[in-house]
Amino acid sequence: MKPQVTFKQLRYFVVVANELHFGRASELLHITQPALSRQIAALERQLNVVLLDRHRQIAGLTPAGRQFLQDARSILASLDDATSKLRVLVPDSNPVEGRVWRLGYTEALDVSVFPDVRSALVRLKSREEVEVSFARSAQLIQRLRRAQLDLAFIGLPATTTGLACVQLGTDPMAVAVPDTHRLARRKQLSLTELTGESVFWFRRSRNPVFFDHAQRVFAQLQFEPRWRIEPHQHHLLLSEVARGAGLGLVPRSMTRIERKGVRFMALREGRRIAVETGLVWRPSDSDVVDNLVREIRSLAAELH
Repeated sequence: MKPQVTFKQLRYFVVVANELHFGRASELLHITQPALSRQIAALERQLNVVLLDRHRQIAGLTPAGRQFLQDARSILASLDDATSKLRVLVPDSNPVEGRVWRLGYTEALDVSVFPDVRSALVRLKSREEVEVSFARSAQLIQRLRRAQLDLAFIGLPATTTGLACVQLGTDPMAVAVPDTHRLARRKQLSLTELTGESVFWFRRSRNPVFFDHAQRVFAQLQFEPRWRIEPHQHHLLLSEVARGAGLGLVPRSMTRIERKGVRFMALREGRRIAVETGLVWRPSDSDVVDNLVREIRSLAAELH
């Protein structure tokens, strides 16, 4: 009897097709590269077609591979739907290891501005778990494209070409100042009042789209401070502000983090350079993903 194609082979093929690199794909799948190569070769033998053009570790999709990739994704999405619906239909059956949703959160915003995915899963009567990681929005988008994440909560604007993306809310910008600064007793500040001050701001490489947007607003307002390079970590930025090295422009959600020696104030133009919060995911035919996204959007609407 001729061996049948397995779901494991389909998943392996999809990851290789996403990565187009056997080395990276094997790392994602936690198997050795030779074992992965054997599984793909066995799949091709069973289908009697070449799916991948190989050159050392690098792979390219053949025309047949591109077509089969669409079908493989559809089959796996159907499998995810079927297993999830079964768990809902028989909630009291002996549980087996379920799906783990891999979630990415931008490190630039406090997680409190995003809906709680666990609450969304509860609404769906799902026992599935979540696995959380933090990174810059651009890194999260890259990991999502590589199938290393299922969903990502990011700051907008951002380049999300080829991905599904919805805006969830808005996080206006605020000002962090040393508590000994001449402006520290104000309740609200304007950017024009900060002209000539030392102000921390991030490098363009961290988020080119949002950086360019903010620079256009700064130019329109003729805001010309003495720019300083912002530390990557928020707690390091607040340490620099506390010691008087400069002022910080921070999302309002981050003002929930108290730091001795730092005062936070509203920014009059805060909404003009606000960080919009967004949810991104890979488009699929999976009702499971669509249902979870719908519940997350519903929770987001309740937050704002």
